[in-house]
Amino acid sequence: MNVIKFEPNDCRKTREHLDYYISNELATEAIHEVMKHLERCERCSEELRVREQVKSSLQRAVLRDTIPPDLRAKIQQGIRQSPASSYKPWFLAVAATLVLALGVWSALLWSGREEASAPQASFGNAGIMKIGLGNHVHCAIDSGFENRLFTDEEMSAKLGDEFDGLASLLKEKIPASDYRVTAGHRCKFNDRRFVHLILKNEQATVSVIVTRKDGESFSQGDASDFLRASGVSIHQSRMENFEVAGFETRDYLAFIVSNLPRDKNSVIAASLAPAMRDYLESRI
Repeated sequence: MNVIKFEPNDCRKTREHLDYYISNELATEAIHEVMKHLERCERCSEELRVREQVKSSLQRAVLRDTIPPDLRAKIQQGIRQSPASSYKPWFLAVAATLVLALGVWSALLWSGREEASAPQASFGNAGIMKIGLGNHVHCAIDSGFENRLFTDEEMSAKLGDEFDGLASLLKEKIPASDYRVTAGHRCKFNDRRFVHLILKNEQATVSVIVTRKDGESFSQGDASDFLRASGVSIHQSRMENFEVAGFETRDYLAFIVSNLPRDKNSVIAASLAPAMRDYLESRI
């Protein structure tokens, strides 16, 4: 993992390390610094979106077609020889060239066939998981909500009529002897709105996070990172010392993020996901 010293409002250094951020190769402290900068800098946030789209385009092209071994080797060698510290603006031009080369190869393979409609942009499961992780780090940790204790009245007012029932649902599904629902509110991070509730005990902080979809959808992952609970597909990942479990409904993404071991985080996710799915699907 790379440990980097960031200065306030340092766009240059943030952009130099965006590729490591996208690939989840930064140390925890650096991830936090990048997240904080992206929250307040629209230009760098837009740069991140562009790079994620380029990476996604490359991945789709590679998965869709059989690439000659020599071309694949050259691409991989170029990636290995491009450290983040040497990032130049021509990165996107190089990536665009690779996309074009792959597109030409694809055209040769598929000439004479009817062109299929373009698939919806794929954000990748890791990118989707970072949505939940980012809100947990920003709200529960950096903003100190893990140390707050809301009354039921405060929680109800902050969640509003639309999501007030989530607090009751958590209390019903998670024994009070194990965890206490300590906070619940709506928040905004990276220009995205979230519903965020926190479960606490003496050892752990667990965030239960909901946000509306913005074109994202999970793909079937490796069997070791996937479980099913009453028909709900739950994806799991270890990211920057946190366990992240995520699932989706037609309109929402939902996450359970904690500092627990995977098995314990999975138990909470499996306990909550079916009831949360039914609750969210009843929302207009």
